[in-house]
Amino acid sequence: NKVSLNIVANSKSMIYGDNIPSLTYDASGFVNNENNSVLTGALTTSATSSSNIGSYNITQGSLDSNNYNISYTPNTITITQAPLTITASEQSTSYGTLFDLDQTLFTTSGLKNSDIINALSKIVKIN
Repeated sequence: NKVSLNIVANSKSMIYGDNIPSLTYDASGFVNNENNSVLTGALTTSATSSSNIGSYNITQGSLDSNNYNISYTPNTITITQAPLTITASEQSTSYGTLFDLDQTLFTTSGLKNSDIINALSKIVKIN
């Protein structure tokens, strides 16, 4: 008969666009001086480096053992916003003229996964 083994996934977090961190777990209930080396497979998640911000389940995936009946407790990986810097280019204009900050009037730093900014929605009036 197989012995019960409790597996609890560890929660993880990452920044949008970064690599998925290693999915880890805590295991309790080993007998006969056994340890994680008797486990095969790995936890999985549907999250990827291009997933939108939010929480994604960490599932048991293929994690298994010939010696134990696994009782699995899931957790989540949370993807947070990536920092983004938008810098307006130095410009000059006549008094009372509107600036439309189109794509040529600013630079960005921090875009990931081929994301782009087509235009900024702010129109600035110089008084």
